[in-house]
Amino acid sequence: MHKRTPGTIQAQRTVAALLLSGCALVGAIAAPARAGAPGVADGSPWTAAIRAMDSLGKGDVAGARRAREEAYLAAHRVRNWEAMADVGDATVRLSRGAGLGRALDPEARRAYLDALFRARRQASLDGVLRVTQAFAALGDHAVTRQAFVIGYALAAASGERHALERVRALEARLAAGAPFVGGVVTSAPVVPAPGAWPTRAGDAVEVP
Repeated sequence: MHKRTPGTIQAQRTVAALLLSGCALVGAIAAPARAGAPGVADGSPWTAAIRAMDSLGKGDVAGARRAREEAYLAAHRVRNWEAMADVGDATVRLSRGAGLGRALDPEARRAYLDALFRARRQASLDGVLRVTQAFAALGDHAVTRQAFVIGYALAAASGERHALERVRALEARLAAGAPFVGGVVTSAPVVPAPGAWPTRAGDAVEVP
């Protein structure tokens, strides 16, 4: 038996939480569509903090990180998935642009998880697909797999003609090359080759 590392344990807990939310997902996609989440306005609190992050990133990393916390708290107070996805993208830009490598990946991951849960609750395929790309770019294969499961379930329930095609196209693109996320192009493929993981709703998810 393989020894479970802290990273593996955390991945298992994350996937378990997503799987346990399946009943809520069914309710969300079966319910009538509710009014869309408000758009991300240029003057919204989190975008103002994100602009500060971007401007301070190379010269004042400490100040940029404080702005990141302000952006996260502002995004936490609203209900749309876009806010948290924006904060996750900005966190990746800050980490890479300031020469911090992957030091801020845990913070980006936290924002993306919030965005994924919000997108699932709102039955937003756009949101799920955007966050799926983000997790793939972070190299978080366990959550990427489960995000695809959610995406396929939403697409199948949506009744939209091209919804399933969108999910399949993203899956193929991520398997073939490196996505653009958070203003940074990754330097290598970020997911296993096609067929290396189950992605259809109802398939078992095996944590690496």
